[in-house]
Amino acid sequence: MSTFLSPIKSIATDFGAFLNKRRDMKLLMELDDRTLADINISRELLEQGVKSWPWKMPQDSETVWSTAQGIRAAVKELDSYTDAELADLGITRGGIVEAVLHGRPGVDAPLNDNGVAQAA
Repeated sequence: MSTFLSPIKSIATDFGAFLNKRRDMKLLMELDDRTLADINISRELLEQGVKSWPWKMPQDSETVWSTAQGIRAAVKELDSYTDAELADLGITRGGIVEAVLHGRPGVDAPLNDNGVAQAA
């Protein structure tokens, strides 16, 4: 029976990886051209979609992974804050992703070397 389930498990794993790559691609597409250049990602390859993963030279794939992982972690942390805590930071719930990717105007630098918005 495990021989029968093995292909199904493999398909589910591959599909999960595809969804993760697609989510990462969408987050990276929101970055401006300068930030993409700083982390050595080609917008042209990024626009080709998941089939071009990791959207740059293979030796740089760790940078893509750490950047996307840092962005996801920052969004998840801010999403766990109450509305009052977000208001204290000058962020609305709908503006969390924007704040993580681009910082708060006049307050934060866009992204630091770890791929997340710098603290105030």
